[in-house]
Amino acid sequence: MGPVAIIRALPSGPFATVIFLIDSFCLGVKNVIVTIRTKLELDELLEGLQKHNKMEPVTAGVACGYVEAALAYAAALGFQPHDDYRKAKPIWGTIDPESIPEHYQFG
Repeated sequence: MGPVAIIRALPSGPFATVIFLIDSFCLGVKNVIVTIRTKLELDELLEGLQKHNKMEPVTAGVACGYVEAALAYAAALGFQPHDDYRKAKPIWGTIDPESIPEHYQFG
């Protein structure tokens, strides 16, 4: 289980952040945290995530592909994503999900 974070700069200055907590063994998108943060708050968030998780940068397409693959895997097992996923999904915008089999497998 681990987080996938995506951050988008907003035109007005702050950052839209979404953290998807992924359960790659069964539940898929277990939790979603959607927030608007200042640069200082964003730096603190990223520092905390890095401190408690082995975070590594990936392209937005790989992050999107991973979250969508987790959704599909969980759906095949009969699980629905966290209720806030629908609220957070627009963060992907026009990002095309990349295939992730070479990066990760579920179960």
